[in-house]
Amino acid sequence: MLSGFVRLCLCFAILLQCSQSASPSPTKLGNCESPESCADMSVASAAQSATSSSGTFAAAVLGATGAVGSQVLKVICSRPQQWSRVVLVSRREIPSEALPVHDGVEIVQLTTDMNDEAELQELASAELSGVDAVFITMGVGASSKATPQTLERVDVTLPTAFATGARQAGAKYAALLTSVGADSAANADSLLGKLLGTTAGSPLYAKLKGTVEENLKNLGFDAFSAFRPATLIGEAFIVVGSCLLSSC
Repeated sequence: MLSGFVRLCLCFAILLQCSQSASPSPTKLGNCESPESCADMSVASAAQSATSSSGTFAAAVLGATGAVGSQVLKVICSRPQQWSRVVLVSRREIPSEALPVHDGVEIVQLTTDMNDEAELQELASAELSGVDAVFITMGVGASSKATPQTLERVDVTLPTAFATGARQAGAKYAALLTSVGADSAANADSLLGKLLGTTAGSPLYAKLKGTVEENLKNLGFDAFSAFRPATLIGEAFIVVGSCLLSSC
């Protein structure tokens, strides 16, 4: 069991790392303070950056059942004057009664094995023709409970495979949910990294978030945005801080 002083030092070290090591994102959307504001900002940015000959856009969402992804879907469905179609890619279909009102916006659901990145990339490449913008909000919900391998697979490998397939299909804009402190150069093998493991805000977490940003940035989208919500990582800090400073 770590002493209270050591716990306090670790808590401050997490905060210091995230404030100093963040690498610049390709398009800075600013700090969004809730899933709703993150969704609003990302969808608005997509509408400004994407191009369409028909006057309306088609979107694809990976992670539409999560807190931010579900809000992205809701925002798209509320704007039929901008968006005519949205493709949801997930492990299983969302029940029709759980979908938001979407008058004027066609919802297409595709299911695939999320354990196979090759299959996910192939699906995106084959089925996302005509999609202008992709939104990737997929991630491990409770990162501290995940193994490093699981965290990398869910937060890096699968989003990269999906984005690669979407780019092959002709998508021109991508928006990615990462986190404050994302930095592909973060030292996951440092003492702090070994102590914090996969906890949100840890060096490994920051490294993986930064890595997936770099992966998508290098795919050649006409426009790419990485949005790093302060509130989501802020809540993680509250959890991590209380854990470090208590006997949990």
